[in-house]
Order: sequence, then structure tokens, then C-alpha cells
Amino acid sequence: MSTLLTFGRALEQKVREARIFYRFPRASEARETWRHDDRKKGSGKHLVLLDIRSSIVDGEGGRRFHALISLLLAADCRIWIVPHLRFFQSFHKCYKRQAMQKVEEDGERSPKRYDLCISDRYSHHPRANNALRITTATLREILAKEMPFPYGMHPDVYQSG
Repeated sequence: MSTLLTFGRALEQKVREARIFYRFPRASEARETWRHDDRKKGSGKHLVLLDIRSSIVDGEGGRRFHALISLLLAADCRIWIVPHLRFFQSFHKCYKRQAMQKVEEDGERSPKRYDLCISDRYSHHPRANNALRITTATLREILAKEMPFPYGMHPDVYQSG
């Protein structure tokens, strides 16, 4: 029974990732909306690049992603993100959208080198001094260069300080 359950969860995850095919126009529109939103420029001393492709790291309502951004800001980080469309397919989640207001787009004006790259794909990034690969995997063994991505506190807890 556990093999069937594992297969079912893996299949569900693949289906969620494949939704980008019919969500492409909405994801593209969300990315453009975010690009034109007014955001304050961060002033943190640590430069962090988020190279996250999957929307699975969002968590419920974007809470997990919000927790990541809140912790990075508390550690005095300035945050950039590579705007992958698959990541933007769930931009409508309220906490994710709220967190994205504190993140800048990686592009022409971004730094040439980052102190840290957090990614769901890479354990080494060419433009970062250090890289951290995060995973939401619960059905397989965590690899040596991966860090399990925990479920964070409710965003209101972070907002209250």
C-alpha cells in the first residue's frame, strides 16, 4: 500500500508542475504585473538570489515562501529572484504576492555576484559564492547538498515581529 501511496503523491506533484501548460497566459500576466509593481529597494548587506522554478515551495496560500522571505530579511539580506514562469503560476496566493513585494528581479541592474543562491535545482550556482538547494521532498531521502524546506510560521507572526 505504501508503494501505491508514494506513486500517487509523486504523480500528483508532476500533475501540479504540468499545469503551467494551461496556466501559461495567466502566469505570464502575473509576472508582468509583478515587474511593474512599486517596490522599495532593499538595503541589506547580504546579497541573495532565489532561483526557484517550482511553485511547490509556496506552501498553503504562499506561507512557506513568505516565511523564507521573512527570515532572509531578518538576516539583513537584499533579495533578487529569477522570474521563472512556473514559479509565477501561483502568484495569486495572498502571502506569496505579499512576500514578492520585497523581492527584486534578477536582471541588468542586479549584482554580478551573490553571497548566496537558494534554489530548488542547483547545489552550485555560477554567480553565487554559496548555494543552498532546498527541497519539499518527503517521500525520498534528502540528498547531501539539500536542505529540507520546513513549513514556517503564519505570516502574521512574522509581521508582528
